[in-house]
Amino acid sequence: MNSIAQARIERKINWAGIAVMVGLVANLCAGSWFASSLSSRVNSLEVASIKRDGDHELLVRMDERTRVMAAEIGEIKKRLSAR
Repeated sequence: MNSIAQARIERKINWAGIAVMVGLVANLCAGSWFASSLSSRVNSLEVASIKRDGDHELLVRMDERTRVMAAEIGEIKKRLSAR
């Protein structure tokens, strides 16, 4: 009879251990999901950056036009103040 009582004691479920294992699996799944979503965001940003490569040239041209206009405005102001 004593061995039956020991067998019942040994068959107790370690809920804390199971909870730790479930938590680890959940964290692993969440980490892999986050990494995949981060990777897809980076890919979409790379595609958008490739599409915007022509914008650099546009900005350089606009900067040059702005400098020319500022110089011309300065000349107009000099002419008006000289009168």
